[in-house]
Amino acid sequence: MSGPGGGKRHKNARRIVLPLIGGVTLFVIEIFAPLLIDSGDAAPFLSLVGLLVVLVAVAELLRLQPEAIEPLASLLSAVARRLRLRTRPRRAPRQARRWIPAAAVLRRLRVLVAHVVVIAGFAASAWLATTWVTTRVAPGWGEPCGRPLELRVLTSAENRDIIRRLADEFAVSPENNRGCRLAHITLSTQSSAEVVRQAFLREWSGPSSVGTDSPVATLLGARPDVWLPASTAEVEHVLALRPRDAELEVMGSLAYTPMVFAAPKRYRQRIESQLPQAGSPSWRDLIDAAVRSGLTVARPDPGLSVAGLLATVDLYRGIPRGNTQALRDLERRITSLGTPVSGLRDLLCTIRTSGASTTAVIVTEQAWLDYERGEPLGDGCPRPGGRPPVSYHAFHPADAHGADHPFVRVTWGKEADPRRDEAIDRWRRWLAERLASAGGYRSTAGQAVGDLPPIIEPEVPVRRFRGQELARTLEEFPSARQAVTLAFIVDRSGSMNKPTAENVSRLDRARELIDASLRLLGAADSAGVAAFPAEGEPGGPRLHQIQPVVPFSGENREEAAKRLAAFDGRGSGHMPLYDAIEEAARGLRGRGVNQAVVVFTDGERSTRGGIDAAELARRLAASADRPRVFVVAIGERECDEPDITRLEEHDVMSRCYAASESTTDQLIGWLFADLRAEGEAR
Repeated sequence: MSGPGGGKRHKNARRIVLPLIGGVTLFVIEIFAPLLIDSGDAAPFLSLVGLLVVLVAVAELLRLQPEAIEPLASLLSAVARRLRLRTRPRRAPRQARRWIPAAAVLRRLRVLVAHVVVIAGFAASAWLATTWVTTRVAPGWGEPCGRPLELRVLTSAENRDIIRRLADEFAVSPENNRGCRLAHITLSTQSSAEVVRQAFLREWSGPSSVGTDSPVATLLGARPDVWLPASTAEVEHVLALRPRDAELEVMGSLAYTPMVFAAPKRYRQRIESQLPQAGSPSWRDLIDAAVRSGLTVARPDPGLSVAGLLATVDLYRGIPRGNTQALRDLERRITSLGTPVSGLRDLLCTIRTSGASTTAVIVTEQAWLDYERGEPLGDGCPRPGGRPPVSYHAFHPADAHGADHPFVRVTWGKEADPRRDEAIDRWRRWLAERLASAGGYRSTAGQAVGDLPPIIEPEVPVRRFRGQELARTLEEFPSARQAVTLAFIVDRSGSMNKPTAENVSRLDRARELIDASLRLLGAADSAGVAAFPAEGEPGGPRLHQIQPVVPFSGENREEAAKRLAAFDGRGSGHMPLYDAIEEAARGLRGRGVNQAVVVFTDGERSTRGGIDAAELARRLAASADRPRVFVVAIGERECDEPDITRLEEHDVMSRCYAASESTTDQLIGWLFADLRAEGEAR
């Protein structure tokens, strides 16, 4: 028996505990219900919630309004008795029954219903929590984690470092780890807008793969699930030709950074004194002022750098379409400083390491900030010990546009994958919250965010590039550069079938490099491709002509790429290296300006039975338009092969490039910077 006041204490306890348990139940429902509804596991949950609502309503009615229930119960009892009397025959009187008071029954009923609600609430909470944990937090709970979904992300070399850092942070974030890691991001880079465009149009295979099973077809990497270009103009440029197998969905912009004209701070006053007094200066005003102040103006190579291409779009905008002479005059005032010239950060790295103080650069504001803050500028330019030796001031031209960094979902073959799409959505939301403040970018509205120095203007107008402008620049830029006339010759002797460190043959590596070179040729350039030794009868032509030396229009470029991919890599007979160079030089006579022979060889035992280096030098010197000679060495000793070093000793070779010491874009950047720069000097 309970002591005095025990019933009251139990009653008070029920009044406190039952609402508390009910509140906890509702809290659990509030937390887990949306998660289960989002995941599609809500069918049993909704039925259970409906039952709980009815039980809670009955319990609350019994607990709070007993005076309303008792008359209702009495009325229902009276109606039931009348119905029994009318439908049943009269019976003999029975002994009077003992009725239990209604109040006692209702009290017991309230307690029973309250216990049912409590037990149901606990059961629902346990079911909801367990279902969410096993289906959403830890799929396969109690079993080993499965392999995470791979998301393949493509971005430009300019954004590689920041995207890689954010991808690593996302990999260990709660958004991507719910017991098991949900997605793994594989990052690849490609700096050339035209290469990316052609890859989408060719279902992600490079031009060298046309009509062949060559390993060159795989060098672009796996087809991306997400594309992070610098500008929406790149996407529009791809969509203009309607790729057949790729569906590109722009899912908004992540951040914004304008193009700026950065000059050494000690030249700032001198430049400002040369600018027009009224209004903000334009690109042309700033370039003219910098040149008059004694500065060289540099820009990344537009053929190899997206940032360089966007800068060129801005520079060409004020020149009437088709005015090639005006474009050439502009290009003569701009250079690509240093080597390699494949990217924006390579340009800034050259300035940082050389301490050059007489160069103004056209770059993005974000890259200029990385330079000023001493951030890493690519693999070859790690973070310095302090501030850069030369500090730069950024001018914002009145006609400058910027990179809006869109997020693009790529669906191949119109085959949607819900799991993949869900992972892409998580990655996009996570990236959108962090990119602007993580790497010196601005918000999509052009506002400065995050920890930025006071030298940054608080807000700039947002002006986006357009795909048509990009197409026009890509069309006109090749004609605006210094023209070249080139003979590419590739060694296909037996040793060129040996593998490289990338596990492709030396010959296929040469194909890849030649193909990248062909992409940089414009309508003003002429080029041909040949291989040695040739097949055929002794005494015949010993250079196998893959493509004769012709002006390099788009149609000729496509044809050369196909022939390069399809030609037989096995030559018959033997042709010494120096003889091949001499024959290629003869084929250039009278073909065009700024002639050069570019040789792709391993240089192994390549000169036996032919002329020596001294005789080659004499024959080349006797020619009226003596071509320059460049060698791309692909082999174990590369530029240290004796047959190659003798070319340098006899002043035949202008330069040798070791294929293993740089990427394709970097090596071809070196080559074409030398080809066009030396051609200009001549």
